[in-house]
Amino acid sequence: MAQPQAPVPPGKPTGTGLFILERDGHRVVVPTPSTYELCIFLCQQNFAKDVPGPHISLYTRELAISPGEPIQITSAAWSRVKGMVNKCEVRLEGDIHERAELGDAGAHSRKRARSRSLSPAPRKRRREDVHSDFVHDNDHSDLESDIARARQRKYWTPRADVELPPAVLTYELLWATKLGPSGQHFCDPHALEPARHFQVQSSRAQLLKDNLKHAVLFYTNFDIKAKGITGPLLTRLIEEQTGMRCAKIKVLEDLATFELRRQKSDTARRLAFVVFESQEQKTRMIAATVYTRGPLLVILREPVAERTAL
Repeated sequence: MAQPQAPVPPGKPTGTGLFILERDGHRVVVPTPSTYELCIFLCQQNFAKDVPGPHISLYTRELAISPGEPIQITSAAWSRVKGMVNKCEVRLEGDIHERAELGDAGAHSRKRARSRSLSPAPRKRRREDVHSDFVHDNDHSDLESDIARARQRKYWTPRADVELPPAVLTYELLWATKLGPSGQHFCDPHALEPARHFQVQSSRAQLLKDNLKHAVLFYTNFDIKAKGITGPLLTRLIEEQTGMRCAKIKVLEDLATFELRRQKSDTARRLAFVVFESQEQKTRMIAATVYTRGPLLVILREPVAERTAL
């Protein structure tokens, strides 16, 4: 007579190619993210579009070393953990603090419900047009209004609904490196200001050329160096996504913009690049390629040897 077999103890979750992201009871099934940065980006798209990546944390209760306990997953551990778990809890920095202070998540929910019942009629929210034309240089009132609206937004928002423009050749960005150190074939060496301006652009283009693997291009619909008004907003975007403070933003001009600035000094500068200190910082920065904050738009691209992909 065959002896009954002992029950097999449950093992670790088997890989299915699918992954569950959960936040406040809302669950989303996605293909298992290959990288930690991709997982954070999927969390932003499904739960927290206005929250930067560094403010999002992932927790799991499926690790065999501590079953049932919420354990935070770090970016360094993701490559090993992703094959051992099938589900993660998505937590935001803000609501973690709220729960710690309130101590009772149910009370927090009831408080929000009371505030909704006592609130006036819901405010209509104007839809943004991220495909709108660039801000006009001479319309200062519109520019100030746009900046004021952008500052009301707490964070930059990653977007997936913007159609990207066609590619541009690398030489259109690195044109200054082709003309020699003095640029005598391009501008009058006796005109000090144009010559100095050319030398600045030439050195920046060379810096980009020497650091293509660690650089990211930023295309904007606003003047990056508009008397220090909008520049800090771009610095804030970099800090939100990478944790890098006081990033060195280098404005880069194509040939057409350079010509315009020779004739008109207040021409808007809408292209820049940043050389990141590590590949990890760069990977976090380009987890999304389009960001908006109010009416402001930033498109990110990796420069490459032949094409910039923009």
